[in-house]
Amino acid sequence: MKGVPVASSRDMHGWQPEPHQRAQFLVEMHRDSKMAKGAAKDAASN
Repeated sequence: MKGVPVASSRDMHGWQPEPHQRAQFLVEMHRDSKMAKGAAKDAASN
């Protein structure tokens, strides 16, 4: 294996989800980031 998987990263950037999949993906990312922030806040307060 070489250091950087060029082909796979190019595939990632070339990937265009369907509009409804993109919306779902963004919703999940947003929820994950909110949960991560909430967990960090809980850890800080405890």
